[in-house]
Amino acid sequence: MLGAYDGFFGPGTGSMLIIAFALVLGDSLTRASGNAKVVNLASNLAAFILFARRGTIVWPIALPMAGANALGAIVGARLALRRGDRLVRWVVLVVVVAVVVKLSLDLAR
Repeated sequence: MLGAYDGFFGPGTGSMLIIAFALVLGDSLTRASGNAKVVNLASNLAAFILFARRGTIVWPIALPMAGANALGAIVGARLALRRGDRLVRWVVLVVVVAVVVKLSLDLAR
């Protein structure tokens, strides 16, 4: 179910994975966040391969985005390890609320 959502829409999949790993597998939020990153990497790598083979990647946009994503991953991982589950809980909550608001506004248009 999350795979289909990720493939069609994408935003918020990581947060949903964190919640699923925590609720279904009983992982701590920090561990669930790390596991969600691995799943997101796999789905993003598959999408990258597909779009690269079809020649539809706009490299001048994609490369800076990839760099910013890598930098954010490094900073986020360090913060999560330093601050633990409490920080991860707040970040997940803020992201989920933001995605719900954005999708609700998109549906209202």
